[in-house]
Amino acid sequence: MDWKKSFKKFAKQKLPDEACGLVAIIKEKETFWPCKNLAKSSDSFFVLDPDDWADCEDMGEIIGVVHSHPTGPATASEVDKKSCEHIGFPYFIYSIEYDNWSCTNPIDWVEPKLERSV
Repeated sequence: MDWKKSFKKFAKQKLPDEACGLVAIIKEKETFWPCKNLAKSSDSFFVLDPDDWADCEDMGEIIGVVHSHPTGPATASEVDKKSCEHIGFPYFIYSIEYDNWSCTNPIDWVEPKLERSV
């Protein structure tokens, strides 16, 4: 089963809330990694559980963030666009209502540089 099919099933189980997770390369395969949605208004927003993120990172290489829109199109909101830019990973969005996908990629993201104290 590919990661999109896995996510669609997961998203439908989380209704009426937004489902969220990560897409990662685990054992040389693109894989959906489910995450808890910690948002207080989880029916219209998502906040990835940082422990889930860390667990996924321990297993493989994260290549994207995925979340659902329970109603409406898969169009990225302004918050989605800003978050995508902030973390530097593509945002894959699945519309449950329209059964379609969109992807928003970071445009101006620059990897943070850590400065060493002497």
